[in-house]
Amino acid sequence: GRARRRRRLWRDPRRRRALCQDEPLAVRPARHALAARRGACFVRSGVLGAGPIGILGAMTMKAAGFETYVYNRSPAPNPKAEIIEAIGARYISSKDVPFPELPAEIGSIDLVYEAIGISSVSFDVLSILGVNGVYIFTGIPAPGDPIPIDANQLMRNVVLGNQAVIGTVNADEASFRAAIRDLGYFKDHWPEAIGAVISKRSPIDSCRELLLDHATGIKNVISFD
Repeated sequence: GRARRRRRLWRDPRRRRALCQDEPLAVRPARHALAARRGACFVRSGVLGAGPIGILGAMTMKAAGFETYVYNRSPAPNPKAEIIEAIGARYISSKDVPFPELPAEIGSIDLVYEAIGISSVSFDVLSILGVNGVYIFTGIPAPGDPIPIDANQLMRNVVLGNQAVIGTVNADEASFRAAIRDLGYFKDHWPEAIGAVISKRSPIDSCRELLLDHATGIKNVISFD
């Protein structure tokens, strides 16, 4: 199972510190979506959300050669925007560019990597997915009232646009190993940016505070070193 795979990887001290970033990168494998459209001409990618998963997704897109946009709520400047800009992607705040203005700002998108778990925004952006495009859902919305969507238009777009809509939540050992290789690329090309994804490392004695207090930063981890 996954625990056994992680124990094998844990034995390698060079990989141990990377595992806290490796799992979200492996569990949300954009490479599967790219394989599903092998041969298609992909140029522009959009990432929804600038949390750890969104930032790692943006790095994956940039490493694959995409023109990459990250759409997030908080206005720049902020630490997340700084990381996005440092890797050569563009950070766009929904406070500055409301969704109705987004298509004019960036055009249609070939690959969308959803990492916010907000269904209303996610389905809005699905409406501007391009022909032969791929849309990857990774977020899990909190329980709440149903949202209205134009299902007829959505279905027409998916079918006539030859689009693929994918949900992902798990990964195999090959994906974990590929994610470690990706992290190596990120550290070679954007060492400060990938380092800044982890905002704080705390000892195990601080686990209660990390779990129960108000979350701050991008990603806080427990360190056993």
